[in-house]
Amino acid sequence: MDTNQITQLLNLLEKSAQPCLLILHNFDAIRHRKAVKSGYNSHFIHALNSIPGRTNIGLLCVSEYAHQHYLLSADGAILPGSKLRAEAMQLPSLTSGQLLAELLRRKITSSENKLSALIPRLLGHDSPYTEICKLKKR
Repeated sequence: MDTNQITQLLNLLEKSAQPCLLILHNFDAIRHRKAVKSGYNSHFIHALNSIPGRTNIGLLCVSEYAHQHYLLSADGAILPGSKLRAEAMQLPSLTSGQLLAELLRRKITSSENKLSALIPRLLGHDSPYTEICKLKKR
C-alpha cells in the first residue's frame, strides 16, 4: 500500500462520519526490509500517526513482539521518521482452552493425544501463534 492509498483511505473514513477502528494485524511484518520497498515506509507511518488528529478513526496495531516501533530500511539501518507514536499494551497470555480452539479451528490435528502434548509446548513459547502457523505449513 503506498502513502497516497492510506491517506485516501483515512480521508474517506473520516468523511464517512462513522466511528471506525483500523486494525493492522501482524504489524511485525512491516518491519522487514522487503516491506519498506513495498511502500511501508516513513510516509506510511506518518499517515498512521495522523490518525489521532482525525475524527472518528482509531488505530490498533497487533504484533507478537514488543519493539520500539521502528521500521528497517533496505540496508538494515533505522529509517528516520519511522517511529509509530502509540501506546504499547500487553495482551493477557493465551489459555489452554483458547489454544485448543485455535488448533481445532485451523485443523492442525484431530488426535487428542497430539493436542494434549502440543498445548503445553505452545503455552511455553514466547509467540504461540507463530508456532501454530509453522505447524500449519508442515
